[in-house]
Amino acid sequence: MVTHEHTDHIKGIGALSRRLDIPVYANEGTWEAMMPKLGNIAPHNVRVFQNNMDFYIQDINIQPYEIPHDAADPVGFCFYAQNKKISITTDLGHTNSRIIKAVMDSDLVILEANHDSEMLMAGRYPMYLKKRIAGRKGHLSNEDTGKALLEIIKGKVAHILLAHLSKENNYPQLA
Repeated sequence: MVTHEHTDHIKGIGALSRRLDIPVYANEGTWEAMMPKLGNIAPHNVRVFQNNMDFYIQDINIQPYEIPHDAADPVGFCFYAQNKKISITTDLGHTNSRIIKAVMDSDLVILEANHDSEMLMAGRYPMYLKKRIAGRKGHLSNEDTGKALLEIIKGKVAHILLAHLSKENNYPQLA
């Protein structure tokens, strides 16, 4: 399951698919952007889904939803199985009502809390990278994650896991 084509998300999936003969799932925009980076994938292992349309892998219902990030066609996922729901949303610059609605009432929400804004701006990254990370298609700050969680917890969320914390610009206790 590929959320977007950035190297930190696709490195090794071509080799993994070839070695284990397993399918790779991505939307059309992501496939187009990542295909030159993967090497040959067996045609029977190329699986294309449509954003905002459910699909199934065995008995797991998967709902991909669009997210704002600087990639071709990035998505988050909700997984449904045995009356449980897990939502995974990382690598996004901001949240919106569609994303909040998608992850509401999850048994587990995995949500990005990438950086502390002050640490990011005071850190050693070059300014262009700081602007990219802090931008509307970059990564969620702790503050933006907190605001999103205030909305998400209005539903029946059982567990929350913060993910994609920057090693340079965040730490777990702060997030």
